[in-house]
Amino acid sequence: MQNTPTTSLSFNETTTLEFPAITICNYNGRAGSSCPECDLNLVRIFRLTVTGITSPITDGNIRAEKTQVLDNVYYSCYKINNDKSNLFLAKKKGISGSISFLFEIPTGSSLSRNGLQVTFHEPGATPSIYQETQFAAPGVENYFSLTKVVRTVLDMNYDTNSAVRNVTFDSVVSTIAVTDIPSNNVLVTVTYGTMSVYNIDEVLTNTIPSLLGDVAGMIGLVSSFNLIL
Repeated sequence: MQNTPTTSLSFNETTTLEFPAITICNYNGRAGSSCPECDLNLVRIFRLTVTGITSPITDGNIRAEKTQVLDNVYYSCYKINNDKSNLFLAKKKGISGSISFLFEIPTGSSLSRNGLQVTFHEPGATPSIYQETQFAAPGVENYFSLTKVVRTVLDMNYDTNSAVRNVTFDSVVSTIAVTDIPSNNVLVTVTYGTMSVYNIDEVLTNTIPSLLGDVAGMIGLVSSFNLIL
């Protein structure tokens, strides 16, 4: 039976960090031929300062494409920063390095819930909208703070050619009251909570001797890392 008993963690501090691709969809999917309430519209992209003053994006171009995603039902979505050749960079963490997206969603008496689904993923990847668990509510600022995590799984021979690499963007969401926003508007703000990239290396093993060897090898490997906090 194969498992992942041996793990190492390192941090790579950076001065700039590429924003992930962001897929934002209406919470309500369309199963039939018509659902006007399932649409959404991106009103503007801007920066928001700590004092609440908005400013235009001047240090790059953020591409946003409206599309439909089929995942059990049809979702109206925007794919943002999904072009690998033109990724938007974060140069600061926290609110000073954030980007805000203002959406307008239809409202209707036939809907029991209103809001957006927010998915962070690698550019070009296909996210699973139907299984998403991150949401943004109307009438408030939905503030997503990200941590980039690179997980690499090696076999027991430490063969880098067969390594499986997976990049995720862990997020913590907070909601902030906004005094002057229509009830059908959804404000999504995205930033990095740290400019460090978390690198997690795992070694697969399935025998006690190889496990002991892996532990000894990993101790030597970890001791050579320069841990940057």
